[in-house]
Amino acid sequence: GKYSVELFATNIFDDRNELSRFTSCNSAYCYRLHIVPGRPRTLGLRVGTHF
Repeated sequence: GKYSVELFATNIFDDRNELSRFTSCNSAYCYRLHIVPGRPRTLGLRVGTHF
């Protein structure tokens, strides 16, 4: 047809959205937790036309 509608979603079921986590340590102690977040939960609607 002439028009299109698209519904999309990403990361809908991710309870814990982390790519990785690690702790910085030196010879005496470990002192900081680092968390690298993943992509956010995204919902969208795309509408287009063909001409």
